[in-house]
Amino acid sequence: MTKRIQTVKLMPVWIAISAVLIVAGIVLFALLGFNYSAEIPNAKSVEVSYDTVVTIGETTEADLQTLCENAFETNGLQVENKRIYEVTGGGIVEYFFSSTADGAKLDAAAAAIRTALTDANGAYADADTFVTVHSTENVAFTESIWRGAVAIASGCVVALVYLAIRFGVKSALTGLIGCVNNVLVTLAIFAICRIPVYAYAPLLFGAIAMAISLILWTVQCMKMRENFKDPAFRTMMSADAMEESSATAVKTIVAIVVAIAVAFAMLGGLAAPAVRLVFLCALIPVAVGAYSSLALLPSVHGHYKNILPKGKK
Repeated sequence: MTKRIQTVKLMPVWIAISAVLIVAGIVLFALLGFNYSAEIPNAKSVEVSYDTVVTIGETTEADLQTLCENAFETNGLQVENKRIYEVTGGGIVEYFFSSTADGAKLDAAAAAIRTALTDANGAYADADTFVTVHSTENVAFTESIWRGAVAIASGCVVALVYLAIRFGVKSALTGLIGCVNNVLVTLAIFAICRIPVYAYAPLLFGAIAMAISLILWTVQCMKMRENFKDPAFRTMMSADAMEESSATAVKTIVAIVVAIAVAFAMLGGLAAPAVRLVFLCALIPVAVGAYSSLALLPSVHGHYKNILPKGKK
């Protein structure tokens, strides 16, 4: 039979690893919550772009910013943040305001800035300048995240029912244990490592952790169904039979994990910055699913098969 680390016999070790991560995650979540720094809050902004003509004078750019800020002050607007970008042939200065800032006042300030920049006798008359007002809303993206999480979680419920019908209640129960463990460990890693996420993103990553867990555990169940037809397995204790069966699934599980990880990495590399973070962070539940399917779940299943009533493998 295949020689390998005694996964089933090391069940206390796998449970301890999960327990330590989960407890640490709960403590840090209670103290700090998740790191939502990736979430751009709803806000309003005024953007002023200009070409190189504006930069000829030593203080021209500073004067331009003073002009903008005076216009905001005149209209009773409080600037919360300012960003300056250098672009080919010129630059951009962007002012950020609270999402509750009066839109009419922003438009009035923008109009005043635009008038000053286009004044034929002004310092910026020969420059190409553009003044625009923006409003940042994240509602649509946030909604798509939690809707995606609900859809994946619903699929996982169907998958658990399939496991119970196809492979037996014992296998479904192990799959459920894997789902709970993977969700909690995944969220714990995000809380411990302070990984930046969007609002509701932890729900999505938890759902992905469930899906990965069930996909990989289904592979284990298929291998068990195939292997346990071999008369050699019937003479073994349940723990030993689970050990050997799990060994035959390692290559398949590793191949699936690598394929999923490569797909997420490629999609993250090709996606827009906002979506890239989601795909790259999704690599964490993939890694947790690999650990769970190769170590924790085979050991749990091998032990409690001796206790629960007989049924399908």
